[in-house]
Amino acid sequence: MTAPYGARYWSATLTAVLDEVAGRIDAASRQLSDAWPDARGDEWVQRLRDLRSAVQRDADAAVEFGRAVDRLAPAVDGPQLGGTGAARVDDRRGVTIPRLNDPTGG
Repeated sequence: MTAPYGARYWSATLTAVLDEVAGRIDAASRQLSDAWPDARGDEWVQRLRDLRSAVQRDADAAVEFGRAVDRLAPAVDGPQLGGTGAARVDDRRGVTIPRLNDPTGG
């Protein structure tokens, strides 16, 4: 059973929040454009459009992160032993001291 607060949940929640922020930026941009219809107002509207683009890029990255997590194989419990191919199994280096109740397994 997958925990409800894992990477997929985080990705979906972040995407929803960023989509809401993008909508608010759009609304503010429209209001500013209506209230300040000159060159200076246009500059501020462009700044809001740039901000909205940045927020959209972050939302897209969160979606892609969620998809990448879905493509990962499920984690295997227990130690990973090296094979005969002399390839590293784990990127951790050095000695790991096991501790009681350690959720990461030492």
